[in-house]
Amino acid sequence: MTVDQYARWQKLAIRRPEDVPPATPLSWQMEKRDQHATGTTADDALAVLALQESIRRTALSGRGVWLRDLMERGGCWDEAAAALGVEADEARELLCVWARGQHDLYRSDIQERRPHPLGLDIDAYAAALALCEMHDEERVNGCTDDCDSDMCTGTRRTP
Repeated sequence: MTVDQYARWQKLAIRRPEDVPPATPLSWQMEKRDQHATGTTADDALAVLALQESIRRTALSGRGVWLRDLMERGGCWDEAAAALGVEADEARELLCVWARGQHDLYRSDIQERRPHPLGLDIDAYAAALALCEMHDEERVNGCTDDCDSDMCTGTRRTP
């Protein structure tokens, strides 16, 4: 984001979540929300509500990519589920739904002949679905030990 984009953002009146432009950094949204939270007008309260909803939507939309990153970096579904406060199967479903949506986006961009398609191509989609098939304690490297993934050798330690 550029200085000009930030200046335009600062001047923008937010009354609905849809007033927040796509790809507006979460930090900008939170900063504007905090500014309005100290205000005293109905417009300030309205902006806070709209910004909180936009922040919620932004945070939720990022879950899929962070789930994929966690799993690719050696996390397991039990850890993902605990971080989200859900069961492992719910966490898996979140990733599967996100991956499907990203693959649909990619296919749509290809059909529309967009020069730089967004989303997941068939290989990335298949890789995400493979993560969804892993067992609750399984890690990408096959290790099921509860060890520090940065130091994990991928082999089970014997007691």
